[in-house]
Amino acid sequence: MFAAAAGRGIPGAEEVASLCRTIGAELDIARSDKRLHTEVARRTGKALELFAEKCASILPQEAEAFIPSDPPHPLLKRNIDIFLSLHLLSESALALCPSLHAEAVAPFQAGIGQLER
Repeated sequence: MFAAAAGRGIPGAEEVASLCRTIGAELDIARSDKRLHTEVARRTGKALELFAEKCASILPQEAEAFIPSDPPHPLLKRNIDIFLSLHLLSESALALCPSLHAEAVAPFQAGIGQLER
C-alpha cells in the first residue's frame, strides 16, 4: 500500500477506504464462527498496528516538518498527510466495532489504539 501511494509513500483517502472495506468484508465473512471472527479481528488489529508503525517510520523528523509556515513546508505537508491517513483509518476502523462479536472487540481495538497514539 505504501509503495503504491503515488510516489509519496503515504496512502491516500481512497487507499485507506479500500483497506477499511476489505477489513469489513473479512470480518463479515468470518462472523458466522466466533473463534474465526475473533482470529480475523486479532489479525486485522495487528495489520492496523503495522500500518501505524509504518506511518511512524516515514514521518520526517526535521524541524521544518513541525513548524507552521505559509506556504507549508513540504515536510510539514507530508506530516499532515500521514496524520490524516492515520485519523481516517482510525475513524473507519472504529465504525466497524459495533458489528464485532464481544470476544473480537479487544484485539481489534488494540490495533486501533496504535493508530491513535
